[in-house]
Amino acid sequence: QSLTPERQRLRGQLSGDDIDIDACVRFSAERAGANNHGLAVASPGLYLDNRQQSRDMACLLLADLSMSTDTWVNNQARVIDVIRDSLYLLCEALAATRDRFALYGFSSVRRDNVRFHLLKGFDEQYSDQIRGRLAHIKPGFYTRMGAAIRHASAILQQQQNARRLLLIRTDGKPTALD
Repeated sequence: QSLTPERQRLRGQLSGDDIDIDACVRFSAERAGANNHGLAVASPGLYLDNRQQSRDMACLLLADLSMSTDTWVNNQARVIDVIRDSLYLLCEALAATRDRFALYGFSSVRRDNVRFHLLKGFDEQYSDQIRGRLAHIKPGFYTRMGAAIRHASAILQQQQNARRLLLIRTDGKPTALD
């Protein structure tokens, strides 16, 4: 919520909610000086306007769902539980900021069969259905990250936002037969 765009006060506007006192004083001084020299002064923006700043970002989070995430971090949680909790947290934060985001999970069976799991698409609203998908993620198979990153990058490239962010959530432990 601290990342939610705030209203910004813009000075020197041609119209607005309040008068910009600094601009009025500056304009009066310039006009008085110009009149003494016979010069014309252009009409400046004399108003303050409050506008909501917008963020134009698309974020795609790619989560490692390989077998290595089935290991225990401590006596209470496995790596997959930590990944799931971080996905929940990220979703809540991005939903609060109203940024567009998508979530995918990946695992693989060797290099030929990369599994790419849709958890939340860019055009879906964050809802109880998405929370349910996150609750049911399970570790399995191996970690072949390259193809998943290339596919996620292609999806992200299709987004029309000014900024695009790809995040990868993994335990950093490659698991593969080959």
